[in-house]
Parts: sequence; structure tokens; C-alpha cells
Amino acid sequence: VRLVLKLIKLGITSVHWSKNSMDWKHDGEQAISYLTRKPIKHKDIVLLHDDHEKVLGITEYILNRHGSCKFKKIQASDF
Repeated sequence: VRLVLKLIKLGITSVHWSKNSMDWKHDGEQAISYLTRKPIKHKDIVLLHDDHEKVLGITEYILNRHGSCKFKKIQASDF
């Protein structure tokens, strides 16, 4: 809490994700398995690293599985 208050005073926005794909650590299938241990819910923030090719497969999986949900792509620089 103290860190967040300090960041606010400095004008820095802190964002915490609720789902981490662990795509930097696992191959595509393992990352999907890790990501789907708990269902993705409304307003979840899913952390993906765009410097890995496997993110495309993970993203496709998420969109196919949760296609009826409304997704909004937000990059860290948008905050």
C-alpha cells in the first residue's frame, strides 16, 4: 500500500494483472494450461509478453474460448 501511495504522489499509475500467462517461462501449451487453471472473468487483466511468438497462439486460444466476451486491448503505455 505504501508503494502505491508513493507512486500516486509521483504521478505514476500502477497496474496489477489478475492473470499471468507465464508465457516467458513456458511453451505455448504449458502457458495456456497455466492460464486456464482458473476461468478468465469480467475485468481480468491478462499479462502477455509481446516479444514471444507463442503469444499469438495463446491469444488465439483465449479469443476462441471466450469469444462471446468483450475484450479490450490495452498496452502498458496507454495507462
